[in-house]
Parts: sequence; structure tokens; C-alpha cells
Amino acid sequence: MSFGGCLNLVNPVLNSLPLYYFSLFRAPSTVLKKLESVRRNFFWGGAGDESKISWVKWDDVIRPLADDGLNVGSIFVKNFAFIGKWWWRFYTEPTSLWVSVIKSIYGVSGSLNLGGNTSLAYSNTIWSNIIKTGDDINLLGIDFSKSISRSIGNGNNTHFWEDSWLLDVPLREKFKILVRLETNHNALVSDRIVRDGDGNRFVWNWSEGLAVVR
Repeated sequence: MSFGGCLNLVNPVLNSLPLYYFSLFRAPSTVLKKLESVRRNFFWGGAGDESKISWVKWDDVIRPLADDGLNVGSIFVKNFAFIGKWWWRFYTEPTSLWVSVIKSIYGVSGSLNLGGNTSLAYSNTIWSNIIKTGDDINLLGIDFSKSISRSIGNGNNTHFWEDSWLLDVPLREKFKILVRLETNHNALVSDRIVRDGDGNRFVWNWSEGLAVVR
């Protein structure tokens, strides 16, 4: 089979077979390396575990066409992309049943703003692996949490204390004393900032007077 024929099979067939698994589970590095080896050997004309001479570095083959590659794509990157999309879905589907389940277990933020610096780093649930994927992407030099921006809009889908909507971290991390005085830790932005004429005003509901704050 020609290189062109192998390329046509690599893209629609070999690249598609693991998509269902990749869409939810973080594949072990050994599995990813094995799948990459299968694609590479098939493209260069090998059969089974047999390998042929590689005329071009595989890293160059998988690059996009714009970078003089053949647009095969990296399996490692594809797995990261599919897992990372759950972060985006968590923020864009706030009324979904699955989001409600995640929030009931991991809190209103889904622990996505905590990353792997928590006890979740030692657990092995599907969602904890999704959380830790953000840290793994950061190790590649991509600030994953900052690559996801939030549009506040009317504030009905953003938590005032739990979400990173004003600063790089949730307000509860910067104003811990105020959070302790807050009566509703799940308050939305729309609960605390309301439209008043041509401007906005804050509406607070403290458990005790602010005079105790030092």
C-alpha cells in the first residue's frame, strides 16, 4: 500500500478507534505509546509488531499541514483535549444532571479550581483524573485554568465566592474572614451584585456585624 493509502487509513480508522475511551478516561502513558507505535509502524508499511525504516521523524508527520506536517495529530494531545473539554462542559452546562451530581460530591466549583494540590491527587475516580489533567496540561507550559474564560452575563451561573470570576483565584481564597461571615457560601454573583439605576450595588448577608473583622 502506498504512503497515501496508509495515510487515508490512519486518519479515519486508527485515529477514530480510541475516541470513545479518550472522551472520558485518561489513557495510561504505556497505552498511548503503544497506540502511537501501531500508527507509526502501519504508516511506514510495517505489519503487526514489525517496523520499517522511518524516512521522516514521526513528530514531523503528525504536525498540522500549516506546519509542514501530514495532519495526523498526536494521540497524547487528543486525549488531553477530550478530557479537558469536560472542564468547559462543566461551566457551560450548569443545569445538566451530571453537573448537579458532580457539585453534590465535589462542591459547587467541582474542585476544578483546586487542581492536584489536594487530596484528590491521590484518588483515582474519573472526575479526579479530569481535575488532574489540568495540572498535567500546565506541565506542558499551558496555563490551562486561564485558557478557560468565563462571561459573567447576568451572574446567574457564576458563584460569587467559589468561582474564579474576578481574580485568578476564587474570592474565598483571598477573603477568608469574609467567607466565614457569609451566610450563603453558594451565593451567585447576581445575589451579591444587583443593578441599581445606571449602576450596580452590593447586597450582603453577613452572619454577624463586620465590626468583628480585623
